[in-house]
Amino acid sequence: MNQIQESIEILRQDYEDLRQKGYWFAAKSFGWGWVPITWQGWLGTLIYVFLVVGDIIAAIAFDKISHSVGNTLLFVAPSFLLHTTLFLLLAYGKGETPTWRWGIKRKDEGEIRGE
Repeated sequence: MNQIQESIEILRQDYEDLRQKGYWFAAKSFGWGWVPITWQGWLGTLIYVFLVVGDIIAAIAFDKISHSVGNTLLFVAPSFLLHTTLFLLLAYGKGETPTWRWGIKRKDEGEIRGE
């Protein structure tokens, strides 16, 4: 088994363990943050994306009538910050504790480093 297949198998097993514990999001293997691992996590992510796209559309529409960047930001920023905060709270509450990572951790041998 090559390293890529081995890494995929480790992630698959880890994600299954997390699903059984009730997590919707797993900590990313590279960097900081989460990835959705259940349909509920994917649905939450999709709703967040739609809300942010709505914020962008609202900003474009408002900008056409306001002609002021400052007014547009004051109109859109609170909505965007609210949506992002709610999504981060969802991911933090229903996800594995995030930490900075660079590679896939193995339970028996330490870490597989990303190249």
